[in-house]
Amino acid sequence: MKVATENRLSEIINYLAQDIAHCLYMYIDISKYGLSSNPNMTVWYDTYEDELNLVVMKYHDSIRIYTRSNVWDVDGVKDIISNEKVLMVSGRLDLIELIYTLCNDNYEITSGYVYRLENYKIFDDIGLIEVAQESDMLEIAELICSDVEIGGHYHVSDLANQLLERMRTGMGRNLIIRDNGKIIAHIATYAEYNNIAITSGLIVHPDFRKFPYGTLLESRLVHILQNEGMKVFTFVNKRNRAKLLDAMGNTMCGMYGKLVLKNA
Repeated sequence: MKVATENRLSEIINYLAQDIAHCLYMYIDISKYGLSSNPNMTVWYDTYEDELNLVVMKYHDSIRIYTRSNVWDVDGVKDIISNEKVLMVSGRLDLIELIYTLCNDNYEITSGYVYRLENYKIFDDIGLIEVAQESDMLEIAELICSDVEIGGHYHVSDLANQLLERMRTGMGRNLIIRDNGKIIAHIATYAEYNNIAITSGLIVHPDFRKFPYGTLLESRLVHILQNEGMKVFTFVNKRNRAKLLDAMGNTMCGMYGKLVLKNA
């Protein structure tokens, strides 16, 4: 495994571009930031028979893995994970399941679905939704981290910094709903580049889940992005939500896996 430098940039982007749905964050982050401009990001690569066949990306406290080869440096990836001591590792499900066999003393595994949101019903949000500002990022991070399923692998301060960084670099936007001045629902794009966007961070405070705030937020964001000509993707970890997206006519692109550090 070698640390990637700018002379490998176009080769790596072209490799990822052939299968974007299974390496969305890697494709967008590397395309946007390059291989040397973001101090919070490191990229490694490997080759097989002189051809690129593996890319690994660390961004803040997470690692993402992508290959479409049957022959790749599993031990090299394990060593990077061990050395970097990240909170989360993700990638296509079969890759993560293999890595898990080597890391199961330290990590727990979960899985979910990658969807392209092509058909989402338009709902009237009756004036509830606001565009979040930079000053809202810490409160948003606290809300996300209060939910173990979607925020358990983050630290509040680092997540707030990631959200702020993505907002300032045009990689993310955040929509919120307040109740008595407190943010009680949120959704965001966690990555945007050219005509691709990834929605994430969808959460409603437990005290307000009898209202369809999450659906209103997702509907608004998806249609904003589609009106801008974006291809919209999201990650789903609950089967009932996947069934809802199926019923609307959206496309399931594949399955992802995620390793979360135990006792982080």
